[in-house]
Amino acid sequence: MTRDSVVVVGAAGFLGQACTKALVSAGMTVDAVDVVEASIEGVSSWTVADVARDGVPGELLARAGTLINFAWRNDPGRGNADMAKDAQTNVAAAVRSFEDAARAGVRRIVYPSSGGTIYGDNPPLPTPETAPIRPVGGYGAGKAAAELYLHAIALAYGTQTCALRIGNPYGPGQYPERGQGFIATATARTMVGTPIQIFGSAALARDYVYIGDVAEAFVRAVQIGAVKQSYVAIERVHRPSASRRPQRDALG
Repeated sequence: MTRDSVVVVGAAGFLGQACTKALVSAGMTVDAVDVVEASIEGVSSWTVADVARDGVPGELLARAGTLINFAWRNDPGRGNADMAKDAQTNVAAAVRSFEDAARAGVRRIVYPSSGGTIYGDNPPLPTPETAPIRPVGGYGAGKAAAELYLHAIALAYGTQTCALRIGNPYGPGQYPERGQGFIATATARTMVGTPIQIFGSAALARDYVYIGDVAEAFVRAVQIGAVKQSYVAIERVHRPSASRRPQRDALG
């Protein structure tokens, strides 16, 4: 059996939909999985399943070459509310999907990590992938923990792994008022004349990356030749000393 399909878990979400569409547009066979069904033209199959409870369907992993798991029932704004529950659900579900995929013989696992919450409050700019991991809050700690388990999976099974550290994505398909996605929320409030709440001081700067660039990075992470373990920051940095080239070159 040719194992060339890409299993995308969490395909109905903001990141999941954009990346699934990009993978399909790149000519890949995509098997989508989520707790709800969405309409994405060109997917090979759509399975409604709760992977946190039941795991990734084995019949999909049996024909897959790559697993991408976007499923994560939390966000930075709620990351400190119940860290134990976060570890029991999100982290455990991610690790289970990694392990199931590795045991099923899936060649590569691409994991959407966080670029905005795992490096700490004052990382060097531009932030290299080698910067120390100092998570900000429970959300970042969970994402970092999943990365470490992904590293362990690579060592234990020889699976190719790639963690893409995404910093503040924005663009079409992002819903406002969800606790993340400032640009979507600010735009929606501006349209109806509602005040925009800004947290922190006026000196606070934050960088955003367009969802189309994020989707392109996932396509490259699937298409690129053999890798052992890699960590790639996916951020568009708007500062004079910053360069985006190292992040793009890392994925070909």
